[in-house]
Amino acid sequence: MAEFMVISTQSRQIVSLLVALWDGTLSRGELIRKAKKKSEDAKDYLEIIDDLAQDRMIERLVGRTTKLTLLEPGKQLLGELLQNSEFEFTTQIGKRSANVLLAVMRLQASGMAVSSKDKVENVSHIGLIESYETFREVALETFEQVNRDFNMDNLVPIYRVRRMIGERVERKNFDAWLLEMQANETVQLIGGEMPNLTPEIVQDSIKTPLGAPRYYIKRI
Repeated sequence: MAEFMVISTQSRQIVSLLVALWDGTLSRGELIRKAKKKSEDAKDYLEIIDDLAQDRMIERLVGRTTKLTLLEPGKQLLGELLQNSEFEFTTQIGKRSANVLLAVMRLQASGMAVSSKDKVENVSHIGLIESYETFREVALETFEQVNRDFNMDNLVPIYRVRRMIGERVERKNFDAWLLEMQANETVQLIGGEMPNLTPEIVQDSIKTPLGAPRYYIKRI
C-alpha cells in the first residue's frame, strides 16, 4: 500500500477508481469508464485495478459477470490519499464525487471507520471505555482487525488503533492504558520510521514518559 501514497498521476487515478466504487459494485469496464479521463489510457487503469485487487483494497466478485467492490482497506487508502497535503485535483470534479469525498473526510475526521452503507461502525462493544480491562480487550481486538485487514505483519500503527476506537476512550486514558499494556508485556510499542508522517499522525501516536515517540504496536 505504501507505494500508492506517493502523490502522482497514478495516485489521482487511484482516487478516481475508489470514488467510482463507493456506491457499490461495477464491472471493470464500467469502473474504467467512470474513472478515466478522455486523455488517459485505459491500460493504465487496468494495471492499477490489478494492483488494488492484489493488495486487497478492492475485491473481484466472480459470477456471470465479474464485478469489483470496494473493501475497508481501500476506503482507508482513499482517506489517506486525500489527507496528504500534497494531493490536489488537476481537473474539475462532479457533484457526486465531491459528495463522496466529503463523506470520507467527515468520517475520518471523527476517527471512525468508513462504511459503504453510510453508517459508522466501531470495533467491539458499543459504549464508553472506562476501565483498563475493557480497553485492553478492545485495543487487542482492534489491533487484530487492522493487522488482518491491512496485512501489517504484527506491526500496526498506533494512530490507526486510536482512530478506530475513536471517542469511546479519552485520549489521556488511551495513552496511559496502552503504556500499561506494554508494562504488562502484552504489547511492545516501537518507534522507527513512519511513511508519509503528518502532524496528525504524530498527534495520534504516543510518547513514552521520557518523550520518545512510538508509532507502532507489536503484540508479544
